[in-house]
Amino acid sequence: MKFACSVLVCAALACAPAFADEPSETTPAAARAKTSASCRAGNSGFFRDQGLGMKLASKLKFRKKLLSEQIDARVSNGVATLSGGVSSQQVIVLALNITADVEGVQCINNFLRVGPPTPAPEPLR
Repeated sequence: MKFACSVLVCAALACAPAFADEPSETTPAAARAKTSASCRAGNSGFFRDQGLGMKLASKLKFRKKLLSEQIDARVSNGVATLSGGVSSQQVIVLALNITADVEGVQCINNFLRVGPPTPAPEPLR
């Protein structure tokens, strides 16, 4: 089932795993295995990444516990990048678990943090 939503692919974030948070002890093994500072890109393909991005975004968006959270999910070369501010550490763990369960996601860069979302930069005029 496909959902129509716009997902931007940002190679810069997907290629910057050094800043990603390491998973905590409460993160299940599946998410911990995919979340690492040594993420390597998998198979590339614009449409494949777009499909994975839409699938991931819809799973995160329509999960009841995540409805009020501001999570940005992007996929590039099979590497999922999660960013944004969320309300608790449990929300981060839930988002990592959902992402780890998406077939085709090779690795996860976790830039989620507890706190208010950062405001979007104003467009240039």
